[in-house]
Amino acid sequence: MVCFCDLSLTGSCFNRPLSEELKNYAREDTHYLLYIYARLRNALLDAASGHPSLLESVYKSSTEICRRRYYKNILTEDSHLELSRRSKKVFTGRQLRVLKEVYRWRDELARQEDESTGYVFKSRSNSLRFIVN
Repeated sequence: MVCFCDLSLTGSCFNRPLSEELKNYAREDTHYLLYIYARLRNALLDAASGHPSLLESVYKSSTEICRRRYYKNILTEDSHLELSRRSKKVFTGRQLRVLKEVYRWRDELARQEDESTGYVFKSRSNSLRFIVN
C-alpha cells in the first residue's frame, strides 16, 4: 500500500469482535486492492514490453502457490523425539519427559489460540534447549 497508494495501514484482525477502528481498517485495506492489482499488472506488462508472457508466468506461479495445502502437524506420543534426533544430543529420561510435556503444552496452546506451534514456541529456540538442560 505504501508503494502504490502512499498509505500505511496497521491493524490486526485476529481479535474478535472487531472494533470499529479495525472494521474501518479492513474497508480501507480492501478498497485499494483493485487499484494495486491494476498497477502491478501494468508494471508487469511494461517490464515485458507489452508481451503477456511475464504476466502469465506470475499467474501460473500464483496458481501453483494457491494449490498448496497446509497440513497442521499432529501431535503424537513421539513428536518430541524429533527435536532430540535433530539436536544429536543424548537426553536423559527426565529431559525427554519435560520435552514431551512442553510439546504437549505447545500443541494445546496453539490449537486453543489457532496459531502454529512454531508461533507459540519454536522447536529450534534456545529457550527450548534451556528447558531440557
